[in-house]
Amino acid sequence: MVKGKIGLFFIVLGLILIILSVAIISTLTAPMEHIHTPLNGQDTVFSGFTEGEKTWIENHPVIRVSPDPSYPPFETIDKSGEYVGISADFLKLMSEKTGLQFEVVRQDNFTMSTRAVQEHTTDMLGAVYISDLRDEYLIYSDPYYETPIVIIVNSSVSSPLSLDDLSGKTVVAIEGYTTTELLKNRYPGINLKPAPDTRTALFDVSLGHADAFLGDLPSATSLVDREGLVNLHVASEYVPDQLDQFSIAFGVRNDWPELAGILTKGIQMITPDERDVVMKRWVSNSLIPQTVNIQIIFAIIAGSGIFVIIIGGILIWNHSLQIAVHE
Repeated sequence: MVKGKIGLFFIVLGLILIILSVAIISTLTAPMEHIHTPLNGQDTVFSGFTEGEKTWIENHPVIRVSPDPSYPPFETIDKSGEYVGISADFLKLMSEKTGLQFEVVRQDNFTMSTRAVQEHTTDMLGAVYISDLRDEYLIYSDPYYETPIVIIVNSSVSSPLSLDDLSGKTVVAIEGYTTTELLKNRYPGINLKPAPDTRTALFDVSLGHADAFLGDLPSATSLVDREGLVNLHVASEYVPDQLDQFSIAFGVRNDWPELAGILTKGIQMITPDERDVVMKRWVSNSLIPQTVNIQIIFAIIAGSGIFVIIIGGILIWNHSLQIAVHE
């Protein structure tokens, strides 16, 4: 009788271990909401456009937008010449909701896009950090995305690392990006190597031409996946000294404050379900550092559960044989 109860206990314990292993792997593979946080779209009641905004839309039905041509997953120009990414999908949704049409005016790089909006040869930027460094020529919509800025290094470099640890090292940063200006101002001991885009920056680190890259996690992850740069990893998930969280918004030419307000209302009109579809399409977590191997955890716990169930089954079988012999 005792062996039978012990066997039953082992079977129950084994089932618990298997269920636990499934729960753990589900938790570890779930999207990390603090890593990429879409803003707004939740419990927001859209109040509608004012008469002045409606008139402005009627007088400006087509808005020229100059994207950063190499800034996935937020925006990029794909091989077929199409404007794609999170910002592009949001603008499509906002076009349906506001009546505005967005015309892409292509530029060779982000610096040229910012120059175009300064000169009013384009009307807005699709994805830009909110920063007082551009206040003289840009007005921002409310942010639609927040993301940490991370330090990415070659896999041969131990982590975690802070920006202070990189003093005297070469850090590659994108020309015209807010992160580059902040590094210049706050970390003069770091040797900055400018790059035209994130792809070039990541290849510099991968090939050993630079020690690290400072950039946002979603963009770096997207390009690492696309280019197969398997020898890169995140050395620090959050960069210290208030560089850890950046807000991404639409940037509007400074003489069109009405457009910034209309875009903000357009962001608020995007539903949580619509936002989730866009995020699942574009955002990856493959660069997020894991402190443990998920597959190994699953195999150990699930394997232990199966082993315990087998032991319990053997005990119950032996107990049944003993009962049969006594009978």
